[in-house]
Amino acid sequence: MTHVLMLFTTAVLDREMLINMALLCGSDYTEGVQGIGPVTALEILAEFPGIGLEKLQRFAYVIILQICLLTYFIVLISLL
Repeated sequence: MTHVLMLFTTAVLDREMLINMALLCGSDYTEGVQGIGPVTALEILAEFPGIGLEKLQRFAYVIILQICLLTYFIVLISLL
């Protein structure tokens, strides 16, 4: 049984979720996000609601916000 067929039968994924998973994990057409595999991709898609690419935009916003906050605190600590 192929990986795609296993995903369809076990997780009941629709076309939209498979496209978002390919964007996160990587495929023949995208590099994906380093360190994100199928399990993490499913967790991300379950955590961030939305339609189409909106899920990935919400995920990206949270990651960018975390990086900004971390950078802010590093600069703040270095000034002390």
